[in-house]
Formats: sequence, structure tokens, C-alpha cells
Amino acid sequence: MLFVDDEPTVCRSFSRAVERLGYRVDTAASAAHAIALVESRKYEVVACDYQMPDLDGLELIEHLRAKHAGLTYVLVTGASDLRLPDSQSPAGDIAAVIKKPWDQQHLSEVLSFAMTLQEGRQEASALVRSATCVDDPTAVLLVEDAPADVYLTCELLDDGEVGRFDVTVASSLSAAFDELGREHFDVILADLSLPDARGIDVVLRLRTATDVPVVVLSGSTDEDLATHAVRRGAQDYLVKGEVSADRLRRVIRYSRERKRSMRRLTGMAYLDELTGLPNRRLFFDRLSHALASAKRQGHRVALLYADLDGFKAINDTFGHDAGDRVLQLAASRFSSCLRDCDTVARMGGDEFALVLTDCGTDDDVRGAMDRIREAMQEATPESPTGLGLSLGFAVYPDDASGTEELLSAADQGMYRVKKARRRGAVQSGPVARWSLGAHDSD
Repeated sequence: MLFVDDEPTVCRSFSRAVERLGYRVDTAASAAHAIALVESRKYEVVACDYQMPDLDGLELIEHLRAKHAGLTYVLVTGASDLRLPDSQSPAGDIAAVIKKPWDQQHLSEVLSFAMTLQEGRQEASALVRSATCVDDPTAVLLVEDAPADVYLTCELLDDGEVGRFDVTVASSLSAAFDELGREHFDVILADLSLPDARGIDVVLRLRTATDVPVVVLSGSTDEDLATHAVRRGAQDYLVKGEVSADRLRRVIRYSRERKRSMRRLTGMAYLDELTGLPNRRLFFDRLSHALASAKRQGHRVALLYADLDGFKAINDTFGHDAGDRVLQLAASRFSSCLRDCDTVARMGGDEFALVLTDCGTDDDVRGAMDRIREAMQEATPESPTGLGLSLGFAVYPDDASGTEELLSAADQGMYRVKKARRRGAVQSGPVARWSLGAHDSD
């Protein structure tokens, strides 16, 4: 990395601090010196002081960005009232701001994030180049009910040289959920004034329903609303009429990069290492959000609890590597049967839980179960008759009123099926029959 500051003592202090963190750092005493270094050497991150005699930090970043694409920037300042300019500034390229005097822990966190963001940017650039070559557009879901704003947004995204955007329009939040259930999207652009939702509720419901990055495109200039939206999960907040085409395209690309970076940072904490599915921690978080949204909207949420039959025998006969492959295959087949707004998690061992949001009737749940059963019937080398399954489910609010109660009801339903199969009351096969939560067996 490169650090730019006109104070020699600050340069020495910063260098010692970041070298203790394992980074290699060059220092420059002026913006002109920094420009010369960037011309002759390869850097990943540039950290620069905001106040310097020749160019200030933002002007230096603007100059470097115009000639050297792909760098990540960190701004260092002692000012307590620093305000970054809006869309025409280089602020969109700044990963973080370090306040003087810094402490080692904060410095470590900021630089770790900046480096992770840089890795994501490099991966994204490769993906964008690849997508351009194969004519693969970025899929954007525009949630907007004003025809004029739809037209203007599509005009801003009409970019045939840098990369193409495939825009799908939903005129309400319910229509957006329908589209999310049918198609894959890379980014959601959402207005905060819709026929069936307004304000922060739009962000909350989208974040509950999908992991796709959400960018707010609103007519409101309320700074408090913008801050609240970002804190509740929006990747960015843009004001209609004040955003340029370049800014909008860049925000869409960067929102995807930041999402990938955050996924890597939180992967160990929230994802199962073997299957890549959400683990118990993330499962409970998504289930609680789904129930909170269902309570507000009067929707139903179904929870399916599944256990692979005969998994121990596969491990004992073919070994643990084969068992791992079976778990990965089961995870893939579960995922292929669900909508983007649903969740499948590995709860541990050979047990999985599936959350179906806004599931409608019991027939909708049975339809999902039929899809799962058909997917599991495909044979594997370790299981020529397919993957056996014991499956139970419970529905909120019919069978339970909270997360623990719902999980317990679905879990009990699954074990009743497994127990009945062992007694011979339920025929064993590629997929065991299921139970209606705490009510009956089918």
C-alpha cells in the first residue's frame, strides 16, 4: 500500500503501525510524490491525508482514479466535521475514513476491510470483462411505480460500451417478490414510495426476503432517512435527479463487490463450511426476520425439517469423504427446489431446515415437498435408489407463534415420521413420507 502525508512523523508512525499488521507500505510526502510512485509501482490500496499543501486528499484521489483504475482508497483526517462531496466526487471509491489519532485495532479493521474490498473489486473487474465478452448483462430489478422515473432510470443504465444492464420493472413490492421468485437478480434498485409499502419498510422487507444487494433510488433528500436506510441493510442511497449515469452504474457494480466482500468476511461465522449453506446462527436470524415480516403483513411461513435416512450407513460403507459428497449433493438439491426468497440451512450432521416465506396454503407447502422428493430421487454412486429423507413441517402462525416453537414442531414432525418408518408404519423409500407438524402424519 501507499501512504501519503506531508508530516514525516505521521508517515513514520503510520508505517510502523501497518507493518506490525503485516502490510508492506511506501510513503510519499506530497501528492506529486504519490503520483510519481503510482506511475512506477503497483499498489492495491492508497491511504492519504485529507489536508496537504499541493492537492488535498480528495483531489489526489480524483487524479489517481482518472488514470489508474482499480485502486482502493482510504482517507486519513484529523477533521471532525469532514463532509464528503456527493455523486461527482471520488467518494464512491473511498473504502473508509481513518480519524487521527488512530488506534491499532481500528487501523487493523479498516485496512482489512479495504484489502478485502480491493480483492472483490479485482474479481468483479474480471467478471465484468468476462460478461462483456459473452454478452452477459447485469440483471437489475427496478422497483418503481412512476413511469417517468422508470424511463429515466433505464436511460441512465443504457450503457452499451462498458457493460450491459438487463432491467426488469416491478411496480409494487408484491410484484418485486414475484419477480424474485422467478428470476435471479444481481442488484435491486428500489424507490421508497410504493403502492404497498413506504419508507424503511421497503428496505426491511426486501432484506428479509432476499440476499440480493439493495440500492435505494428515492426522491427524498432527507439525510436521516438515507442514513437509516443504509443502517438497515441498503448498499447505497441515491437521490433521483441528482445522480449521473456513471454514478448509478458505478454504484451498481460496487454494491455487488461490497456484497461479495461482506460475504467473505462473514462466511466463517454464518455459513456452513462444507455445504456453503447458512448455518444455525444465520438460520435463526433469517427465521426471526421472516416471522417478524409475516406478523406485520399477515403472511404464513412454513418451516420444513429434514433428516437424511441411512446417512450413517453411507459413512460406514464408503467413508467420510463420500458422506461429505452426499451432504453437498443434498444441499444443492434442496437449494434447487426453493425460491430466492426462501432459505435452506444445515443444522448439523445430516439435518437441514428450510424456511418458506409467504407460503400461502398447505398445498403450496406440499408442492415444495413434492419438488424436494423428486429432486432427491436421483441416484448417486453411494445411494443407487436416491437420497432417503424424513421430513416434517410446521406453519406460522397455525402451529406455533415463535421461532423456537416452530422449530420444535417441525423437528417433532420429522422424528414422528422417522419413528413410524422404523416401526414399518411408514414405507421406506427414496424419500420418507412427511408429517403435518404437530398435527398428523400423511
